[in-house]
Amino acid sequence: MGKASGTEVEEFILCKNPRCNSRQGGRYKPGRSWTLHLRKSPSCHEYYTKLAENENSGEAGGTNPAAGVGPSFTEGDWIGANDDWAGASDDSDGANEEHEDVDGMEWRTKWVEGAAVRSEIQGGTYWEQRRQLENPLNPFAPWRDTTELELAEWLISSGLPEAKIDTFLNLKYVSERPPSFRSGAALFSMIAHSDMPSGPAWHRETVTLDEAPEEPQELYYRYPDECVDFLFGNPTFRGDMQFVPGKVFEGLGESNRVYHEMWTGDAWIRAQNNAPAGATICPIILASDKAALTTHSGSKSSHNLLISIGNIKNSVRASLERRAYLLLAYIPSNTKWEVTVAKYETKTQRTKMPGYLTKILFHKCMDIILSRIKIPDPRIILDCDGYFRLVISPLMAYLADMEEQWLVMAIARSQCPHGTAGTQDWGACMETECRPRKGEEILAAIQKVERDRPQASTWQFVSDCGNIGLGGVREPFWRDIKNVDGKPLDIATVLSPDLLHSVVTMWMDHPAKWTTNSIGEHEVDIRVRSDPHRSGERSFFKGISSLTQWTGRQTRGLQKKWVAMISGAVHEKTGNAMPTLVEENRALMDYIYMAHYPAHTTKTLADMNDAIRKWHEGKEVFQTTGGRVDEKGVPINHFNIIKLHIAWHASEHVQEKGSLLGQSTDTPERYHPLISKKSFRLTNHRGLYAEQMLRVLDRQERMDMMCVYMDWRQPGWRKNETDNQSLEENGAAPKEQIAVKRRKSRFRPVNLASTPHLKLNKTPHRFSVPIVDIQAEYQLPDLIQDLGVFLKTFNPTLTSLPTEFHFIDIWNDMRVEVPVANEHYQEEWRRVRAHLSTENDGVHRYDPVLIHETDEAEVIGLQGFRVGELRLIFRPASLLPEHADQPVPYPEYFGYVFDFTDIKPRPDPSTKLHRISKMYKDDRLGGQRRGSAIDLSDITRPCPLFPAIQGRANPIITPTNSLEYYDVFFINSFASHNDYRCLHWR
Repeated sequence: MGKASGTEVEEFILCKNPRCNSRQGGRYKPGRSWTLHLRKSPSCHEYYTKLAENENSGEAGGTNPAAGVGPSFTEGDWIGANDDWAGASDDSDGANEEHEDVDGMEWRTKWVEGAAVRSEIQGGTYWEQRRQLENPLNPFAPWRDTTELELAEWLISSGLPEAKIDTFLNLKYVSERPPSFRSGAALFSMIAHSDMPSGPAWHRETVTLDEAPEEPQELYYRYPDECVDFLFGNPTFRGDMQFVPGKVFEGLGESNRVYHEMWTGDAWIRAQNNAPAGATICPIILASDKAALTTHSGSKSSHNLLISIGNIKNSVRASLERRAYLLLAYIPSNTKWEVTVAKYETKTQRTKMPGYLTKILFHKCMDIILSRIKIPDPRIILDCDGYFRLVISPLMAYLADMEEQWLVMAIARSQCPHGTAGTQDWGACMETECRPRKGEEILAAIQKVERDRPQASTWQFVSDCGNIGLGGVREPFWRDIKNVDGKPLDIATVLSPDLLHSVVTMWMDHPAKWTTNSIGEHEVDIRVRSDPHRSGERSFFKGISSLTQWTGRQTRGLQKKWVAMISGAVHEKTGNAMPTLVEENRALMDYIYMAHYPAHTTKTLADMNDAIRKWHEGKEVFQTTGGRVDEKGVPINHFNIIKLHIAWHASEHVQEKGSLLGQSTDTPERYHPLISKKSFRLTNHRGLYAEQMLRVLDRQERMDMMCVYMDWRQPGWRKNETDNQSLEENGAAPKEQIAVKRRKSRFRPVNLASTPHLKLNKTPHRFSVPIVDIQAEYQLPDLIQDLGVFLKTFNPTLTSLPTEFHFIDIWNDMRVEVPVANEHYQEEWRRVRAHLSTENDGVHRYDPVLIHETDEAEVIGLQGFRVGELRLIFRPASLLPEHADQPVPYPEYFGYVFDFTDIKPRPDPSTKLHRISKMYKDDRLGGQRRGSAIDLSDITRPCPLFPAIQGRANPIITPTNSLEYYDVFFINSFASHNDYRCLHWR
């Protein structure tokens, strides 16, 4: 953490909490740094709060380090009907401004004053309340002990149907120690009728449309306010929730605003400013989508509506393990309206009316589901720490794909959900011309249709609506939803652009396809196979032309290599180079990667808009190269594609609701297998199967919550888990924040303070091998000579290789902790390999790495680094020598690399990627590679390379031999979103 401008403080506060899991060794500068630590560490906050009470620190002045936690608490009564929140503490820690260093720049946060005040009255968390009510003789009730609980959890989570559970329980081995439940039905009954912790209750309601009175539908839903209260008070999110909004600025002044979590956006701040003093805003996030339930036959699907809250961090909401989304409703969607449609006369009516009726049904169901939150009235609820708060829950974000966005907005497919542009305007470069759409304009257009023909039939009404770009819905569900200030909700600002469908799949469906048409499928297949294989990365060994259905993961895997892959390609028919085509792809890829930033600034938003503007200005190259054609090869003379057009509106929603990563449908779609497909398989697939699905979900939810509660109640209750206290002491998250078991890595960290970013197996793969043999076996003719040169930099008096290096220990691979651009990127360890072929893998694996060379090296930027191909990981087999009374300062672990040329400041003009070349001993291609020995700790990260192919690619190249065959490479900064921020010239 950084310090405020002008602060000159040298002393530090040492956190004395024995459970502090700080990465700074518990040392903090007084002021903002210390305050922020206490705010982010509930354990330390609780420790010093109790210490202050015990030592009566309120009278002791500033002797207690925790005195800067926030304003002192004052006694007060509960608020009345018109009173302000009293007797409480402000989550902003008594400071309106906060400073921290991120990405080498100072970030300053200006909190909204008087926001999110917490009452002194503590009601206790869900877990604390349950502990008071549990049976003191058996906290595992209704289970006899932890063994039975573990068995029940496995039976429920494994997805076994009732008959299979009966078969398992009747096994002779199990019957010798029978559990308290003797059948699957008994197990289900115990879960359903016990006092195990559970989520909000489910409700069923029959919905009948005026347009289809003979075909009632069944709606299953929860009350959204109960779901919000459940998520807001869930103790598993303790430490991962934000209650106070604020504006974040980078650098001096306030010209460069920062947007990351939802609390940094204008929508939350605007709501907070319109809320009563001391109230806490709890933004509601909705997400809806259809999920196919049947696979090879049938057409059953479920229309899932999910709910979450914006207080929870984006990274936590994106994790399925944390269950930050709740299933709010199953909206009926499988009806074919056969009875109603049969009454219509024409074929056109019978064909189109089912779709319109389904739209009307959706809005009527949503009207029922959201009826309790349409007016966001203040209410008093518990937070995740067990304190009471005055909470207001406005609808702030709605996540949906394109089809769902048109459905929610109640407009036709010919309209932009976020602006007023129509189909014919989508392809124009019209950043300022596409005026943001307003929900009130849609309502006014619907009312005009009703006034113009008041006695119109349903078919006449939907026809008239279609003529002016409406969806045919008389009463959209959002028509009477209010904001915090009492004004009508603008659904256009709530509905968010979708990263998955509007950015990722958009690229695959259109620009990638056009580029492939120009280059040729066969050439693209050869080039994509030329990407050197990297551990943990997807390689397309068979090319991409054989893939018919692309997943989001496959698409993102192809994006990582696309720009470098098409560089130097020629037209399939003419053989002409196409640098402009490469530049267009680079511009669009810049937009895609910047759209994925977890934290934006005013400057990066401008850069993102510049990238999409540049793409639009040169997009005609896809027509001139023959790529923009239909399936029959007929040229298409327009770019009226809604997903390309929506790119203009992305920055607007970042400013309103924070990073687009928090507004993507990636996570809601990943819930489909959990909340729909898995539960559907356990039903009889007939009748009211949705009700059966909910019973399955309820059992799973109860078991999950019971296990998480026991993780908090009795850490280490599972046989294969360590005590929670020891996890916290080692810096891991407490078990109440981890609901699933994680796979143990086979890599164990080397016990070296000098290399905390490296992990090696404690046992070498090969022991005490003569270095002469390794020199021949690994084909490193200059290994001994280069190692001697390197060691001489530590001891200039050396004349020959020290004896202890005559035998070396060898590792085949290691893991490197990759430096991240800022705290909003997820930390990751990547595997780096340097080994000969093995029995399981018949090829040599040598990965390129980025090596720290000079003091210019920083996390962001390529200055001060060089690239090497790691060929050997080793250390001397014996102890290092001692001279006089201290050892010679040799590194303990070494690497040997084949060198590449220095990284030049100026990148390739088309790809904007940096080129490097292999270095040969005689400076001639194809000779002996030039190598060097290095300190292993100088390896900073794997360095993704892609061959710079000119003209036609060689068809014999594969991911396993590409690095050996080619001589010139690009440093591929698109290999990951973190690499995109780091691997460029500052």
